[in-house]
Amino acid sequence: MLILLSPSKKQSHDLVGIQGDLTKPLFVDKAIFLIKNLKLLSLDQLSKMMKISSSIAKSTYDAFHHFSDEIKNNSLPAIHLFQGDAFQKLAAVSFSKDNLLFAQNHMIIFSALYGILKPLDVVQPYRLDLKDALSVSGAENLYVYWKECVTAALNNMLSLQKNKIILNLASDEYFKLIDLKKLAGKIIHVDFKVYKNKEYKIVGIYAKRGRGLLARYIINEKLDTPEDIINFKEEGFEYSASLSTAEHYVFVMNG
Repeated sequence: MLILLSPSKKQSHDLVGIQGDLTKPLFVDKAIFLIKNLKLLSLDQLSKMMKISSSIAKSTYDAFHHFSDEIKNNSLPAIHLFQGDAFQKLAAVSFSKDNLLFAQNHMIIFSALYGILKPLDVVQPYRLDLKDALSVSGAENLYVYWKECVTAALNNMLSLQKNKIILNLASDEYFKLIDLKKLAGKIIHVDFKVYKNKEYKIVGIYAKRGRGLLARYIINEKLDTPEDIINFKEEGFEYSASLSTAEHYVFVMNG
């Protein structure tokens, strides 16, 4: 079973003690090609494309121009780079070496720059979203640039899994990177809902936290079948049999 997660804009620049053997991103050459094209943009063009302030555009511009495919002093494993709500609840800094190895074999983090990342892939902090209007190498946008190779890579990874199942903990924005018609595996979607105003609703921050908590639970317990995750109970979330189906699990938090 493979777990899919989205990246986050919030990223760490702090080095951590690393356990496990570090790896190289599968599509680092395609990432470098993107960087080369991003370097061609002026500060103003970058600001407009990303819809960011001039100050953020300046730091982003500088990061692109100092980017290297070699390990630098600001390089981090992907699982430690991202620091958004999901990754804070994942709390990978506390993982044992065995847990990191399990994550390495069962977790995929989507990336607008790298396509897909394994937890121990060494990367540098960056700013790039799939929605950024970047046209490159004949691809009208980053979805087109990445979709074919990301789908093929996922199929290769699924072929190595005992259970050919993808547990989707990614956002809709990043899940669209997959060409579902060519995917050789079963998908189980997961939602986290909060009871509010007499109904269950998806609330962004709680959904992100729930994804991280569930991913952590799966890694800590080394679960490899979706049926096992229904026992997950963390920070008020629990499985709802009445709202779930065989292909769509729902965990709820009651107010």
